[in-house]
Amino acid sequence: MSTVSTLGELLGQDVRNTERRRMRIALHALGAGQGKIIDLLGDPGSGKTRLLGELSSNAAYLRIPVVHHHCTEFWKGVSGFAFREALGDAFTRVVPPGGAPMTQPASADRTLRMLDDVRESLRKRSRAGMIVLLDDFHWADPLSQEIVRHLLRFPLDTPFLLVVSARPLQTPPPLRDSLRQAAALGLAERIELGPLSLAESAVMTGLSPCDERLKTLHRESEGNPLYLAYAHHELRRVEAGGDPRELSAPEEFATTLSPEFAGLDESLSRVLQAAAVLCDRFDVDMLAEVARLGRSETCAAVTALVGRDLLRPLPDCSGHTFRHVLLQRLVYGTIPTCARSFAHARALRALESRGAPASALATHIERAEAELGPAERQTLMRAAEESLENDAPQDAAHWLRVVLRSAPHDVSAPHDVSTSRRQWSRAERVLLLPLLMRTLSAGRDLSGRSDLLRAVIDLAPERDDPLRVRAVVFHALLQTALGQGSNARVVIENELAGLPSGRLPGPAVPLLLQREITALFHNSSLNQRRLHVALRIAREHGDARGEAGALSLLAYAEAVTDDAMGALHHAELSAALIDALPDDELCVFPEYIHFLSWAENLLGVFERASRHALRGAALVHTHGRGFLLSGLLVSASFAYTNSGKVPQARDTARAALAAGREGEDLPLRALARALEACNALMSGEEPAVDVENDQAVTDTLASGHPTVGALTALCLAHGARLRNDMARAESIVLTAGNGAALTTIPAILRPACYETLAAVAAAVDSPLAPRWSWRAKVSAERLHLPVPRAYASLAQAHVLRKRSTAAAELYRRAACMFSWSGMLVLQAWALLEIASCLESARRPDEARPHLELAAELARQSGGRLLSDLIRDALEPASAPAPAPVDGPRPAPAALSVLTSRELEVASIAGTGMKTRDIADELHLSPRTVEVHLGRIYRKLNIRSRAALARMMAEAGVGPALGVRVPRGA
Repeated sequence: MSTVSTLGELLGQDVRNTERRRMRIALHALGAGQGKIIDLLGDPGSGKTRLLGELSSNAAYLRIPVVHHHCTEFWKGVSGFAFREALGDAFTRVVPPGGAPMTQPASADRTLRMLDDVRESLRKRSRAGMIVLLDDFHWADPLSQEIVRHLLRFPLDTPFLLVVSARPLQTPPPLRDSLRQAAALGLAERIELGPLSLAESAVMTGLSPCDERLKTLHRESEGNPLYLAYAHHELRRVEAGGDPRELSAPEEFATTLSPEFAGLDESLSRVLQAAAVLCDRFDVDMLAEVARLGRSETCAAVTALVGRDLLRPLPDCSGHTFRHVLLQRLVYGTIPTCARSFAHARALRALESRGAPASALATHIERAEAELGPAERQTLMRAAEESLENDAPQDAAHWLRVVLRSAPHDVSAPHDVSTSRRQWSRAERVLLLPLLMRTLSAGRDLSGRSDLLRAVIDLAPERDDPLRVRAVVFHALLQTALGQGSNARVVIENELAGLPSGRLPGPAVPLLLQREITALFHNSSLNQRRLHVALRIAREHGDARGEAGALSLLAYAEAVTDDAMGALHHAELSAALIDALPDDELCVFPEYIHFLSWAENLLGVFERASRHALRGAALVHTHGRGFLLSGLLVSASFAYTNSGKVPQARDTARAALAAGREGEDLPLRALARALEACNALMSGEEPAVDVENDQAVTDTLASGHPTVGALTALCLAHGARLRNDMARAESIVLTAGNGAALTTIPAILRPACYETLAAVAAAVDSPLAPRWSWRAKVSAERLHLPVPRAYASLAQAHVLRKRSTAAAELYRRAACMFSWSGMLVLQAWALLEIASCLESARRPDEARPHLELAAELARQSGGRLLSDLIRDALEPASAPAPAPVDGPRPAPAALSVLTSRELEVASIAGTGMKTRDIADELHLSPRTVEVHLGRIYRKLNIRSRAALARMMAEAGVGPALGVRVPRGA
């Protein structure tokens, strides 16, 4: 954010350089005896006066006489007054008192003689050089305008510079036409101050051109420097914690614009003040009612105000509005307090009679400063609801605060001003509580909303009311999401303590489940015994929703332990109940479907996980609990990633990052960034975030978070493997698992982690590879699920790569299990490995069907990186190209294990060419080249580019020897 703060500093930034340069050229031309007339056009606030001031300062430095006249409405009736100082003593001689009767044809000769006298006087006074600056010339009297037109027709032959500055909308048509025609004929120079460019706005405000805030400011101000300065001031004020609904304008802006409306007569002033009360749009009838004037008088006043460019017609001809909101706020600030309140009351009645929406009435209800009754509070609540529908939660929060302050106090507790001691009817509580919860769910920034969060509990009805359970659970869940778990636990425990002892009632189920959710968010394990109690109570009371919630939490709890089959059973029961529940019931506690989707992700049921996550996201978007949206989108992205829908996974991860809010769960945000980066690499793109140096990702890996940390580590390790950074992949997994035993990683994720370690160890021919493979197999056998077993088969296959036939069989087994689970990308990877093993075993005919199936799976997944690798593998087996004339030189047998593309990459890489240059040469992405190099290193049992260069040199293979295979061969 710029350090510029005052209006003068903002407007004094280095903008309007083109216009400044043209003014300086005209100024220096005076030294050569060349005069000129400049037509300086621009809307109010565009910078005309500042340009004239700079020109005057430069002329004073060059010691050129300057006459600077600022035209005003006050002197409009004095003929020729704009040229009084320029003419000096000759003014009284050439301009008779009262001016010339120009409107009478009989006086044409006398008028012409007078204009010639004025011209001759100016010619004599400007022989040594002279500058006349006429600011706000649209206010000039008719004779002064006629003098300018005469000078346009008969230019002076002296170094005389005349700058006529005016507003285009207020300039009289004859003068405007004359200036335009003179500019077309080359008799005058037209300088029009249009909107600032985005780059100029960036210079003026100090914001980056890529900053979305700057784009918003530029759009709202339409590039007008004054309005941009005001918008920038408001942005700084709001970011510093100011009220965005504040209507007063700073004094420095008032000094600039107040003269425009300070001298209005009573009727114009009353209509303008009525317009300021009505704010953004109004018609003549509404203005007449608020201003308490007749319609004809109001219509005449509106016409005059439009002529002064204070008001402007709306494009759809439905009324009028202010030239700019800054002008409206300045006028509003001039209205006395009592008169303002009465005017708002009149505006409220006028809008109510026209059936205006509640959002249009709310401002006038608040600012009428009268005691609010039930009808007014209901209108404010409707306004809050409309604000939520228009995606304006800040406005909704404001109207709800007005409602909360307006209810009368309980007379039994006159000194207690808390919400709980106010007199609320049951009907008002039923309307207000859901609105409060929706508003708190919708806002991205929850700072400063503690009063609304506290009101949720204060407004909750007695303990035997179901609405109270919803309020308490929401309050605890939101506090948990904001990292205030201790407060959430206190609220839940107090509520449970108030329930009758013995057989718990049905409303206890959401409270029991929320207690476990609160514990889970703070890295505590779920208490399965308590979850079974909640499940029993829900079934006793026929509570299908509570039963589904208890089952989903049980499934999640068992999925992160060794009871995978129990988790799968409970997840299926929960899914059946949730799928049967209508949205109107499920939206009350959407956290249940949130945990179900994550349980299904852990269990490898990715299609159901993505479906449930997206349904939950739609529910929280339309019915509240918006703070769950990011987690649900991350769940959907994870499901898409594993089911091989690369573009959808990448886009959903980005949507999750965009939906994140201040104070939300950092591990989930880290997982979203890791998912986005991994899928961006698979898409052949650059990640939006540098996850290697992202603090949230680093903290998540170091925190030992049992589930999200492990999932983040797996995504990051996969990305490192795609970049052929095997050491990084190994380090990530071991760090997240707190050592080789992976004690901090849930049992259901350990086979995938051990597969990564086995792949890394096998790639560098480490003796640890069999150990990692064995651990993957043992951990998978305990789970009895296809996905962990598929990872275990992959790990075993990596270790047996030198025994191609045995490795191919294990890769085939993994591909079948990945296919059964709908994991397209991993199935394609396994098929690619099968083909590589079969080629190594000299069975290329058997390899091709696997490659063709892998190519189709890669096409369906949308992963460009995988598609490139398979396409290259589908090329014919490498064969020596035509040899030089001195005899054939076949490729060495050691290189025969490489495919044609791998041999092509190896031959170029052996010369020392960089990865990006190789990619450009072969029309591949750098990621694809890196993957090829990793496979080459593994097949040739080498570890570095230097070793590859030595091997290629010893073998005598390189591009110069013709080994390189042309593209498409």
